[in-house]
Amino acid sequence: MLIAAQPVSSTPASSVIVELSIAFQPMLHGERIFAFRAEVTGPGGRAFEAVLGALAPEKRHALDCRRAALALRQAIAAGIVQSDALLLLPVNAASATPEALIADLLAAARDSGFPADRLVLEISADERGNLAPATRFAELCAEAGISIALSSFASGPVGLNLLAKFAPRFVTLDRSLVRNIDRSESLRLIVDGALRLARRRGVVMVAPLTETRGELAALLRIGVEHLQGGWINVEPAQRRIAPRREPRTLPLGTQRDLLTHRRQPNLAQDAIAALRSVLA
Repeated sequence: MLIAAQPVSSTPASSVIVELSIAFQPMLHGERIFAFRAEVTGPGGRAFEAVLGALAPEKRHALDCRRAALALRQAIAAGIVQSDALLLLPVNAASATPEALIADLLAAARDSGFPADRLVLEISADERGNLAPATRFAELCAEAGISIALSSFASGPVGLNLLAKFAPRFVTLDRSLVRNIDRSESLRLIVDGALRLARRRGVVMVAPLTETRGELAALLRIGVEHLQGGWINVEPAQRRIAPRREPRTLPLGTQRDLLTHRRQPNLAQDAIAALRSVLA
């Protein structure tokens, strides 16, 4: 389920207009939302990484910065900053030099008014990823006091090497380790081992959205307590967050958000209801 905003136009350096849709996925510890994860998709719900990968390498950093800026602005509009929840912001660690990427992300947070100490930058521990830029990015974030999360964490060498080199604030298990975990002793042993390693490193392990009661029950028995909640679908007529589409003729930096003044006072209640619907 989804807390969604209407698509917003983004114009990267290539002058190609890309419409990005932004949603926030609740992350829960018990019935408390401790964070929201920004989920950004391209036209027609296309994965952001697919949109990014279609650009020339030298143009990807600009679009990644657009994603961050739009997500931060929408988080402000959603009222997340009025809660005590963190914001997980996915970034592509290979889209630019780590120094440039961190500087631009902090500038986007400063420009939007979103507190930097409530921001957690999420990089992928996907086995197909490149270890070197992710490692360097994480090292610089640690030096700057910026929190990091690892997503798509599996038991292979990339994820384990990243976890061995630094201690992120959160690690989200890869969905492949959770799917049908209630039917697989091997998966339960792997997740149990990963959880023990994370705890020894002082890292909070998060399970991705479970699809069945059995999966959730198995994770809870192992000791995984932090979960990604369901998507909160809000139909257009019912949206509490309704930013208008920005003019396409203006550069992003000069556009002014035309937002309604309504806020999202019941984010926690909606997210908990969504998680309960998965268990029903």
